[in-house]
Amino acid sequence: MRTAAIIGAILCSVLQVRASGGGSRPGRHQLACTTLHANQTVTSFIFTAHPLCFLTEIAAGEALQLTITQPDDLEIHVRSGATERLVDNFDFGSETVTLTAPGAYRIEVLMLLRHSGAMVFSATARPLPMDEAEHWREAEIWATTANRSMEIESADKSLALRTAIGDLSSLARAYISRGVALDKQERADTARSDFEKALELCRTLNDVRCAAEAESNSGTMSRRLGDFEQASRRMEEALRDWRKLGDENEGVTLSNLGLMLCDAGDFDHGIRDLDQARRIQRGKNLAGYSKDLNNLGLCYQKGDGVLRSSARARFWLTKAARRGHERARDILKQQRRPTKALHPTRTSLMLGPRG
Repeated sequence: MRTAAIIGAILCSVLQVRASGGGSRPGRHQLACTTLHANQTVTSFIFTAHPLCFLTEIAAGEALQLTITQPDDLEIHVRSGATERLVDNFDFGSETVTLTAPGAYRIEVLMLLRHSGAMVFSATARPLPMDEAEHWREAEIWATTANRSMEIESADKSLALRTAIGDLSSLARAYISRGVALDKQERADTARSDFEKALELCRTLNDVRCAAEAESNSGTMSRRLGDFEQASRRMEEALRDWRKLGDENEGVTLSNLGLMLCDAGDFDHGIRDLDQARRIQRGKNLAGYSKDLNNLGLCYQKGDGVLRSSARARFWLTKAARRGHERARDILKQQRRPTKALHPTRTSLMLGPRG
């Protein structure tokens, strides 16, 4: 019966979305909104072009928290009267939206990344004591600010509030977010420490996606710090976890691992990993794919024995340049000026600031 109810809710959602205006993004007046009450869970489809809408009301002295699963990165717009609040705490895992002021609320959920199909997600509403709800709401505000701005001060405040609340899942993701912000300031040692703290929490929770993010980012920091043994161990762990999930982020980690192996002189395995990374990311992650092509070219340029090939290096660099990779374009120009140093593309973290 539960399965039938879920399928029915999904089909109803699809019909509502189709009725709201075809393939273009509907205006807010066209959205079919679902009323969400305390202690209720709604399961539905979400489409890239069609935001979902929920309605709820809060009485004086009450507080309500919505927990929304993220099949991919979502942003949430909360409106009540003339006020509006954006909630975008984290790039993965559950998002929370905590409501503390009395009134009628309209909550729109948008998918940030484009997908060809739809994704299933759920929203659950639960009442909270007012003092606890105020802490959650403040944590959401600072987490959204940190996620959008990459400011260390905002990330610090978000982390302190998550620590006080004691929710391990959001605390682990707060450590990952601050680690990314620290990396933007080239503080690799401190960033690695945050990723390692996150990893410990993720493993305590048996959260494979969270662990994969932390492992991959910690490995990248270890590589930048010259700790290749630790970097290799963490990246291999991340690869195993991405493969458990069937996640295309496997390609990003493979690319970072391949680049590190080439830098360490293991060109055979480095080129193997980079070639596999480009196959995974082709047609899915344009920026990642062009980095793979660029780094393949550099590996062939630096390789030894049969793996050193100027022709193959030029072939892959040219493909990268044609796909808009600026470093590859510079390298091709510099080939006529051999005294200038060539540098590989900086390895990528799982998360980063939005453009």
